[in-house]
Amino acid sequence: MGHYAHCKKCKSAFLKTLEEEFGEVTRQWKSGWPCRIEDILHHPAIKKKTAQALEKIYMALQRHRGYHTFVGKSKLPSCDYYIPALNCLVELDEPQHFTAPRALTLSMYPAGVRIGYRRKTWYEKCVALDRHDNDPVHRDETRAWYDTLRDLLPALFGLNPTIRILSNEKTWCEEDSGIVLSMIRGRISY
Repeated sequence: MGHYAHCKKCKSAFLKTLEEEFGEVTRQWKSGWPCRIEDILHHPAIKKKTAQALEKIYMALQRHRGYHTFVGKSKLPSCDYYIPALNCLVELDEPQHFTAPRALTLSMYPAGVRIGYRRKTWYEKCVALDRHDNDPVHRDETRAWYDTLRDLLPALFGLNPTIRILSNEKTWCEEDSGIVLSMIRGRISY
């Protein structure tokens, strides 16, 4: 069965390693970025090309299972970590992030978009795991949308690409901190 993906010790060890290497790390960082499509389409910082790409992704999510309303918040919910020294977000993705709606969004990213992980790996993991979280019924669409925004909006707001790490990629509570850091450094170059 493997190590528990929601291990609190792993999350603490992961955060401690980030703090030891990079100093300040903000947990549950609030971007203040819009997450409703109507706000995105009219936001002055969001370029027209990105807004159009996001609109296509949003509409594809609506068609996927027929849920037309799956964004209940006006602002993007908190991001896992923000590291000022790297000026980027770090997301620790648990298995519930690997769904068919997420595979759909990943397949629609604009060409040339810079992200801090291998999109093909995340897409393949979505297809292989095909997780479902239907509480509420549109939860998979909501999560896929928020993850998409955390990937595509940072550059427009002056941040470096979001780094994504699989929560169960390593047993963080048992790993040498050097392994965590080499993974982070390796993803900065994506």
